[in-house]
Amino acid sequence: MKWIIILVSVGILIVALLQWQPKRLRLEAMKIDKYPNTTSWIISDTLGFPDGQPRAEIYFRTEDSLNSVINFYKDKLAKEGWTFSKEDKFVSGQPTYYFSKDARNLWLVYIDKWTIKPPNNYHITVY
Repeated sequence: MKWIIILVSVGILIVALLQWQPKRLRLEAMKIDKYPNTTSWIISDTLGFPDGQPRAEIYFRTEDSLNSVINFYKDKLAKEGWTFSKEDKFVSGQPTYYFSKDARNLWLVYIDKWTIKPPNNYHITVY
């Protein structure tokens, strides 16, 4: 009986820790400055696909140019201790900008590939 209680307790602890990690990242994402000319701003936490790594995601829209958004975040994130790592292309070809801070990473993806005119769509992931 004692072992059953121990096993159940360990299981509950593991589930609690798995639930906490995405929430912690969501709190980190909530510290990121909201882009000033945003028409929508959604923050969520999830276990990423396909690796199951916890992450927090921000989706937002603006009619501003990609350069305006990137320059804003390069400046704001640097002031918060994030370091710009590189510019690259995401798997499906969208411009992606990578930042790091301590043991965390952040990427900002321009996802306006499927629309013809503004508003432009962006996705920030903290993991």
